[in-house]
Amino acid sequence: MAAYARVTLPTLRSYNIQGIGFSSVAWRNSPLIEAVEGEPDNLIIYSNAPDAIYLLTGRRASSLPRKFELAVDQANPDFSKEVQEIGQHLLNDQGLIVFLALDGRLSNPSEADLTSLLPLTVTFQDAEGKIYRMGSGQ
Repeated sequence: MAAYARVTLPTLRSYNIQGIGFSSVAWRNSPLIEAVEGEPDNLIIYSNAPDAIYLLTGRRASSLPRKFELAVDQANPDFSKEVQEIGQHLLNDQGLIVFLALDGRLSNPSEADLTSLLPLTVTFQDAEGKIYRMGSGQ
């Protein structure tokens, strides 16, 4: 039992100081999250991690379409159409895509999936992810 405590207590102290997951210092102080917070409130935000966007900014974000439906073990037949619908919302600078650098969300599209279907431009990038807009982003 004492051996577990020697290993566990420093880990728990670190979690208490640094946080864990989206409550970590790195995410709370992320330039990407600051960039999202600086966007106008009327923009529609789409993300591969809308839960993280809400937790870190308090702003609602919509999910990107699922490329793969895990529950039925098949590709989403409407994926391309759903991505094109997002593209319509992104036109005229009325929305953006925040793509967080996360692993483990298996049904989400990749960045390559999105950029092959929409003319997206990266307008912000750091280690935590990217912000995309349609076209030139201007």
